[in-house]
Amino acid sequence: MKEELLHQYATIRAQKISLEEIEATLRKEIFANMQEEGLDMVERDYGRFVLSKGRPKWEYSPALDRRLENIKIAQIKEQKQGLAVEIAAEPHLTFIIKKP
Repeated sequence: MKEELLHQYATIRAQKISLEEIEATLRKEIFANMQEEGLDMVERDYGRFVLSKGRPKWEYSPALDRRLENIKIAQIKEQKQGLAVEIAAEPHLTFIIKKP
């Protein structure tokens, strides 16, 4: 095995982890700043930042848990009947890079 390839990969992997940590910190700061300013979207020449609400989550009755083989059908029935409770999804930040 070529030592150079292994070393290059390890170096790039370490840089990637470091950059991901920086990105996560910036993401939190941008997210908080946009919420404080009441902004849903910020567009610049280099891209667009969008606060999005994720998919809704549903909470079902305990009786449904006992019917595992039919759970998907039962969940749809509960949603349609209004028995399932929709839990609001937490907003998250999306960045779309502007293509040249």
